[in-house]
Amino acid sequence: MSYPLPAFPAMNLLTGFQQQFVTQLTEDSVEEPPLSFQHNLQQTLVRGLAEVYCGCRALLGDEFFEDLANLYLKAHPPAVQRLASFGDQLPDFVQSFVPALHLTQLPALARLEWAVFQASNVVRVEPLAKLPAALDDERLSLTLMPGLTLVEANYAVDLLWQHHQQNLGAAGLKYLDHDAVRLVVVRGGSQLKMERLNDDGWRCLQQLTQDGRVAELHKLLQGATHRHLSWALERGWLHTLGCHTRHPDRAVISAMP
Repeated sequence: MSYPLPAFPAMNLLTGFQQQFVTQLTEDSVEEPPLSFQHNLQQTLVRGLAEVYCGCRALLGDEFFEDLANLYLKAHPPAVQRLASFGDQLPDFVQSFVPALHLTQLPALARLEWAVFQASNVVRVEPLAKLPAALDDERLSLTLMPGLTLVEANYAVDLLWQHHQQNLGAAGLKYLDHDAVRLVVVRGGSQLKMERLNDDGWRCLQQLTQDGRVAELHKLLQGATHRHLSWALERGWLHTLGCHTRHPDRAVISAMP
């Protein structure tokens, strides 16, 4: 499925705050940020979390979510140098957040919403155009598209996410009755792409996220490597093809034309 790329204005403001701080670090002296700046920053952090985790906010209600966001801020004070990625630990936070444990669908929805945010904010790049005719060179290595994320849940979290994107109001527990899903979330041009994966597709992409060497894929997929990589190529999920060489103290991947 394809969707318009979501907008995250408050998170963009956080990127601006981060750039401002880094610029100050290059000057001879860095003054303590004024209280007004700190107050505006905290408000923007809470708004940013509400933007990224809009489905979670809809499930919890605005007041409950704001309380959760403020508690998250206290538990995970943001580092100014990485404001643009603030909120990445919230899925783990809500998993152990006692007042929301009855909402069993919440952690998976949070993981999916963070994946959507990551995919939506990567710099647009071109996918790999073609695969080599032969894939038997053990040095070959592949990388996936920037921002591509795999998400799994024991219920139809993608349907719940779509429900909130369409502003259909509060969703009950109906999506918990659906089967477990495994998803890939990635930017495709000017669109957000979200697709369900079968077991082989999941294993293929999971292997590439951990170790892009084609030789390792051969071991995993047992003769079906070319078919699975062609499938991933058609969907625009492969980014670069390289040559993996190993030195005594490190591995080096060199890009191939």
